[in-house]
Amino acid sequence: GTTIDVTASANRVYAATPFSLFSVDLSSEEMERFSKVSGLSETGISTIQFDRLAQKLWIGYTNSNIDVLTAKGIVNIPELKRETVNHDKTIYHFFTDNNTIYASTGLGVIVLNGEKYELQDSWIIGNNGQYMSTYMFTKDATHFYAATAEGLKRTPVANPNPADFRSWETLSGSNGLAATASRGVVTVDGKIIAWQADSLFVQNGTTWDLFFGNGLAITSINTS
Repeated sequence: GTTIDVTASANRVYAATPFSLFSVDLSSEEMERFSKVSGLSETGISTIQFDRLAQKLWIGYTNSNIDVLTAKGIVNIPELKRETVNHDKTIYHFFTDNNTIYASTGLGVIVLNGEKYELQDSWIIGNNGQYMSTYMFTKDATHFYAATAEGLKRTPVANPNPADFRSWETLSGSNGLAATASRGVVTVDGKIIAWQADSLFVQNGTTWDLFFGNGLAITSINTS
């Protein structure tokens, strides 16, 4: 089947298809397959992310279900799946940060506790407080950044209430970024790089400069 996402630990590479998950041991080249039969909650994987610090693999599904592959087995976090909302519930991306995991979802940013395996907070950051498809999330020393259907948004890391949509600033539409959706955002060497349309832009002070664009469509970005 089609591979939809790849992530790696120090000694294994993980690849997800819509129906199952594979891992390849880099030294022995031994392959292991995980599926619904072997403990995954379901089919329909939409994203995977290995947390190297905690040594856990986060698995997101198109219906907002979440599995965590740990050394002791698979832990399921079903709370988001159980939410009955008529909106895109895809999990698009996990950003892992010292056992706090930020899930970018069709609803907004969902903050998860990676030790207790539970939902910690929901940041619904549409311009009017409505659900807003959020595709990627990152942070630097001063700000959280979210790539959303309404554009690139940010709020200070020191913000006492990031769940308040009014505390998020929309960056798309000024200083070099068009007023269009942002499909991704990553931190590279302390620099923020944002994906809009078929180009990547790097933040330099208050302005955004073209970082990469060759006229071809970009389908995904990640850092490793």
